[in-house]
Amino acid sequence: MSVRLSQTPGNLERGHTNATMTLPKRIAVLSVLLAIVRGQEPFTDTVPDGFYLRKDLSDCLERFHAPKLNDYQCLVFGGTQVNVTEFPHMAVLGWKVPEEPDQGDGGVRWQCGGSLITVKYVLTAAHCAADADNIPPRFVRLGDVNLASAKDDTFAQQFEIKSIVRHPEHRFSKKYFNLALVELDGVVRLTGGVCPTCLWTNSKVLPADFFQTAGFGETSLGSGSVPTLLKTSLRATNTTQCSDSFKYTRGLPEGIVRDQVCASMLNADTCQGDSGGPLQVSLRSYNTEHPFLVALTSFGRGCGIGSSGVYQQVAAHIPWIESVVNETMDPVRCTEKYGAFRLRYSLEPECSLRGLTASRVRLLWPEDAKEAEQFCSGTLIDYNTVLTSAGCTKNAQGVQPTEIEILENRVKIVEIHVHPEFRSPHNNLALLRLEKYLNLTKEIAPSCLPVEQKSEVCSDRQTHDPVACWDKFAETTKLNLLNKPCVLHRIRSSTVKLIWKDPDPLKQSCVGMVIKPDTVITSIRCMNLHGELPPMEVAFNESEVEKRVKILRTLKHPGNKEGSRNRDTALLVLAEPLEALVPSCIKSLVGERSNRTLVPVYKQGTTHGILALPVSKICNGSMLHSFKELVGETIANSSQYTCWDTDRHLVPGTIPVVRGAGLLDNTNRFIHGLTTDFSGFGSVDPLVSINLTSYTDWITRFVLYRPPKVELVFRAGDDEFDYGSKCTLKNGTAGNCMPEYSCERTINESKSVKDITICGFEGSVSYVCCPLGHQDFLPIPEIEYPSPVRLLPTLPYENFPLELDPLVTE
Repeated sequence: MSVRLSQTPGNLERGHTNATMTLPKRIAVLSVLLAIVRGQEPFTDTVPDGFYLRKDLSDCLERFHAPKLNDYQCLVFGGTQVNVTEFPHMAVLGWKVPEEPDQGDGGVRWQCGGSLITVKYVLTAAHCAADADNIPPRFVRLGDVNLASAKDDTFAQQFEIKSIVRHPEHRFSKKYFNLALVELDGVVRLTGGVCPTCLWTNSKVLPADFFQTAGFGETSLGSGSVPTLLKTSLRATNTTQCSDSFKYTRGLPEGIVRDQVCASMLNADTCQGDSGGPLQVSLRSYNTEHPFLVALTSFGRGCGIGSSGVYQQVAAHIPWIESVVNETMDPVRCTEKYGAFRLRYSLEPECSLRGLTASRVRLLWPEDAKEAEQFCSGTLIDYNTVLTSAGCTKNAQGVQPTEIEILENRVKIVEIHVHPEFRSPHNNLALLRLEKYLNLTKEIAPSCLPVEQKSEVCSDRQTHDPVACWDKFAETTKLNLLNKPCVLHRIRSSTVKLIWKDPDPLKQSCVGMVIKPDTVITSIRCMNLHGELPPMEVAFNESEVEKRVKILRTLKHPGNKEGSRNRDTALLVLAEPLEALVPSCIKSLVGERSNRTLVPVYKQGTTHGILALPVSKICNGSMLHSFKELVGETIANSSQYTCWDTDRHLVPGTIPVVRGAGLLDNTNRFIHGLTTDFSGFGSVDPLVSINLTSYTDWITRFVLYRPPKVELVFRAGDDEFDYGSKCTLKNGTAGNCMPEYSCERTINESKSVKDITICGFEGSVSYVCCPLGHQDFLPIPEIEYPSPVRLLPTLPYENFPLELDPLVTE
């Protein structure tokens, strides 16, 4: 589906002026216009140079990204705020010790652990609701990591227990549904040392493989409880193996069930006295780190001998918990509520590249229309084309965006093209055509699609004007090699010698320079000195031994005239790659696509802020299984999507992915994919992006659509003409396209308009094909001016005589 909002004709690519204007005047006018354009805003009405010449998008990198080296900028954050305890939710349950004669107060016996989950409730194991004498606990103590000392009691708070509510399906004779809620007789005072934990609410999957646990229990079998809070790390173990090890355990008639998890380490396990304590994982939101309670210590066999402990998961019992505490356990709400009391942790990368060009845009709606709840983004991929998701082309009221914004510059959208097979959520792509064209600056440049890079240069499949294309390629290549990072003595090491089948020692030897692993640039003029046959091999030294590589093809600049130093460029395509000979400066300046992919997420605390977080690994294991469940086996095995393993412990729902945004590399030069509506970033679900290689043809057709050059109406075919262009009359006579007033004899001798061959029109002036002898004013002869490449300092591959090489004579 394609919706054209308006049609604004572009200007002519080559600025046709009045036909009688002399060539010098035309050049002067064009120079003035170019100077004006360069000083204008980033977007212009002027059609870019070479806009009508492209046939594919493989030249994106060379066209839009000037060679440069990016350096890193590193920020220093204010350090990490450390709490008095790493477990501010850790609670311990105490039993009143009976008074004995002549002993006074019997004190408190601290025995079971628990976790503060609201300001009034502690979650613990159900079997902690009473001791062996069927006596319930009386006290709950919080914020104390050493029960035997008062030195750390700054944050300590102690409450009496108002009530204990066991899970309705718990039975003391069995080891299932081992949860209980302890209501305090007061409300806790929130501090850095006392703060509720969040609960893991996804019953289908665990948030991690490794967990932390803590308690005041025994450190070894029979050693007795310790007063200091101890912690250890445990790993989830195989449920089947764990179930086998507890096969004949009393109270487990059904074995280990789905809402129980086994965990252990070789030399670490929770012991007696730790019951009800937390099995947790730390998850991050945008700028805070939060403990998430996954399970409670339930039971085990022995201590520290490598056997698994069994833990009661809480996710399956969230509805019951919420019904008792009368409060939502939503993870996002929890992080918002207690974020001020958490460990500080910023997702902002400490180091990032400086001086990057921008390609990410924001979609804007009319002032009287509502923007989507979360704003939509897109990526500039050409002069006037933005790639976004189809879901971003309409808001909830069906209104379409009308503008894009990039670096505070706004441009109108004139056409919206949704993928024809879009059926939410699949094929969720759209292309936007802008009213104006990008005027290349150091601040803004399109990101390039991952199209195949061809070894051929400026072929008919790639451009409508091979000569102009080769001119640009030759200039860009030389400028890259003359860039500051390309020190002369280093790039000379990339020089290779051209070898002919029957070399003539009396003729000048020719050299070339390796500019790509399989490509050498050299001089046509030098090769012509050796006759019509091209060279067969290139030779180079490796560890003082000469090696040779065969040449498969020779490509020559189509605009070169024999003997001319203008357009004196040829390329040799090699049979074997010479990766080691490519100048390192060229690798760093142009470079390959980075393996580091950045995912755009909404920046917490800002209205329209975006933060790019890195991913690098493709899904496997449980992530791959989740991906197949998410999109289906058939689609997962296709090339429509890419599944990324974010490998980050983030709170689900707190770091949403930006809608319609591209996944760019860390230089912003390449776009690796497009975000989808399947999942957020960094939770237990994989990040799914649209694989753009599956849509390259569709995108290319839209990007390369060129509106007609409306200032000139063609009548004699599709070939473009200018004053003096060659043409052929209907009788086969050769002529030139001339204004009608410059060819009066032909017009007067013609019996009707049908006898006149019309080239076209410019304004009210008709251009006719005028025979050579009938022209009142002869066409201006073509003058060959030095190409921009010749005006630059000389490089070895141009094969100039040594005394003419300014780089050598310096």
